[in-house]
Amino acid sequence: MQRLVNSSELPPEDAPVEDAPAPAAPAPEVLWHAAWALGVGVCASLLLLVLGQIPGQVLGALALGAVPGLIGFLWRPKGGARRALLIPWTLCVAAAAILTGGVSGPLAVWCLAPAIAITPLGYGVEGVIAAVVAIAAASFAQAFGHAQPAPDAPLVIWLAAIGMGTTVAGGCGVLMLTLGRAREEQARLQAEHDALSSVVGDLPSPAAALDREGKLIALYGPPVAGLPADWLDHGLIEAAEPEDRSSLTAALADAMDHGAGDAAFTPVAAPERRFTLWLRRNADDGLNVLL
Repeated sequence: MQRLVNSSELPPEDAPVEDAPAPAAPAPEVLWHAAWALGVGVCASLLLLVLGQIPGQVLGALALGAVPGLIGFLWRPKGGARRALLIPWTLCVAAAAILTGGVSGPLAVWCLAPAIAITPLGYGVEGVIAAVVAIAAASFAQAFGHAQPAPDAPLVIWLAAIGMGTTVAGGCGVLMLTLGRAREEQARLQAEHDALSSVVGDLPSPAAALDREGKLIALYGPPVAGLPADWLDHGLIEAAEPEDRSSLTAALADAMDHGAGDAAFTPVAAPERRFTLWLRRNADDGLNVLL
């Protein structure tokens, strides 16, 4: 039985319509894979246009060179599963090299592509291993007579230009991605530092960041009346009167060993003042101090 809808349940005609969330843009490394596949495809098309006819094994090698880029664009695994992209890269570039003369053929340079392609995903060592495996496969195939002979000129020159050009362009693209991410990370860290500085700069008491030996890393908060700005530059222990240094050393040890410590001391630069400090070990194996 159909339910009658009350007119009061309907949205007014002038009610704003919520926009659907925009789909997330592909990650830069995904676009890199697409650019690789497109670049190889364009090069193959131009080669056909210039030469008119290409042997089947050469066309197959060029097609194999584009396949890993298509897979990387269409399949976007997360986390550690991204290592699986090394499988099509290794197999396809090794097969492309074998079809065009092996490790001494014009497309042997593609055996370096797995190391280039996987670097933006954070698996540089695995990429180098995959490249070594691809080179070894092409070498063994050529050594045991399983590789196709290299094409004759001028086709071999064109293939060498395609192999070298796409590999160099791919490497330049990865370098740009790496530099861009480094700049983004630097900007993020600077923003976090600025935000932290604005917060701790308004503390009513001085605060400091120290290394595990008590050496000053940064000093925050208001200046202390009667003390010079560099009173902690030689470290917390050196800043205290000699009779207080043993208790400060014990407090530092407690903070490093157990996560927290506290002590009182008189600074050398202001014998009439007395400070109490609280120490906490931080995630970077240093110390945060509130005076």
